[in-house]
Amino acid sequence: MTVTRIIVKFEGFAGRYVWHCHKLEHEDNEMMRPYLIAPA
Repeated sequence: MTVTRIIVKFEGFAGRYVWHCHKLEHEDNEMMRPYLIAPA
């Protein structure tokens, strides 16, 4: 199992987004995760 933590400032970009890594097995199987950026 791999754990990655990323700290990013999202200013002016509230809403729902999806992300995925670029491991081929994940990309090929459409393994994407949703996340929500809430307004401050």
